[in-house]
Amino acid sequence: MTEFKNYQIIVPSGIWNQDWDMMSAGRKDEERRILKVQRLNTELLRDISTQTSTPEKVAWMIFWTRSVLAADTTLASFDPISEMSLAVLQRMCLEMELQLRVITEPVMKKKSARGDVEWREVKNRFRAYTAWCLWADMSLLEDILHPKNMDSVCDTSAARKVLADPKKRKLWEEHHWGGKELYEGAKGVNRAELERYYKAKLRGVRELLDDSSLAFWVRKLEGRPPSFFALFNEDERSVCRRLNSMGIRFAYSLYSRGSMMIHGNSLDHFLRPPETTEKLLVS
Repeated sequence: MTEFKNYQIIVPSGIWNQDWDMMSAGRKDEERRILKVQRLNTELLRDISTQTSTPEKVAWMIFWTRSVLAADTTLASFDPISEMSLAVLQRMCLEMELQLRVITEPVMKKKSARGDVEWREVKNRFRAYTAWCLWADMSLLEDILHPKNMDSVCDTSAARKVLADPKKRKLWEEHHWGGKELYEGAKGVNRAELERYYKAKLRGVRELLDDSSLAFWVRKLEGRPPSFFALFNEDERSVCRRLNSMGIRFAYSLYSRGSMMIHGNSLDHFLRPPETTEKLLVS
């Protein structure tokens, strides 16, 4: 069995060589604030031991990476301002904050001195997050490896039919940048090699889920896995319920706005120019 302690966390050496002052020079105030967050994020890595891995360290590193990616993408969305990107980022960051709040809840709730008991529970909740992530990875890989899905991925008949028809082939090439994907689809993939690749990934995920420190959370995830919040409170089976329990139900509208941008189920958010009230759809 492969356990977390057999892994080492690797921090790229080049991360310490960035010239933050030069990167901030000439930037707008909001951009400098984001770069300051990035600098603080980088410094946080100096305090983490990378010699051996643990589920709680892995969870912390996932949150660290999500934070860095969110900041990087926010910077890219400033010039020009992308309302859609920022709305989706807001949704992602809100969910990340809610997850971190439930993890740190044991020490945040206690008004008196926080002792070892509270901090042990925080570490335990970080482990829960790692188990929750691994469970989702396992579910995805199992779905990819389902025989019907593999049949569809490896089926070349549709691409071959298009290639066999000169008119369809020409149309595809004109509208799909030369039709490279069509020709690759007609050649097909090595199914045995593809299955070996995904089975190896699935085996690695399952081995990590077998780590003894995750056993309690794996048992809770078996069957129908709950939302992350429901691992600690059965009544909080959604983001909306979590926000309601915190007394900030109003924030769900911000979360929903980002979801509407992702799913495309909105007229108002797409049929108007950003930062104006002028509608593109008029009577």
